[in-house]
Amino acid sequence: MSGQSWVGIDPGMDGYLVVLTVEDEVTFFAVPTLKTGKGNRRAYDVPALFRGLSEHVPGAKFTLLEKQQAMKGQGVTSCFTTGFGYGLWRMGLVALSAPYEEVRPGLWKKAMGITVQGGKNANERKKIAKARAIEKAQQLYPRAELVPPRCRVPSHDRAEALLLAHYARAKSTGRPL
Repeated sequence: MSGQSWVGIDPGMDGYLVVLTVEDEVTFFAVPTLKTGKGNRRAYDVPALFRGLSEHVPGAKFTLLEKQQAMKGQGVTSCFTTGFGYGLWRMGLVALSAPYEEVRPGLWKKAMGITVQGGKNANERKKIAKARAIEKAQQLYPRAELVPPRCRVPSHDRAEALLLAHYARAKSTGRPL
């Protein structure tokens, strides 16, 4: 990767790794998964994940990895999958000797102004926060392709990973959010 860049990683099964260059060019790398049987069951494609990290992270000035944790009401399988995927990303970054930090979702989302407080139920707040993430990413990077291939609407997962990369740049350079 030429030039200066920053990386934001949303490590979830539907997440993205985003590379943001000093010229505000944006590259999206979807978390690679494999279908694992009936229905919508998927698993991380570990070799593809590491290849993606190897391609996009070396040379980056700084990487932010969204910290994952078990959530109240989350099932055992879901917790295991979340933790497993998070560990894969951490191991890959360490193996590549990439400078990175972990950041809690609430911290970076609050700093970026996309959290929703009070009044609404949890699902409604989540829905509003996702819409705010898309809106904020579109404002900051109007040329970024937030609509994934074979989709019609912008992806909040792409938007959040892009905002993580933006936050990584601001954090490492002192540039305002």
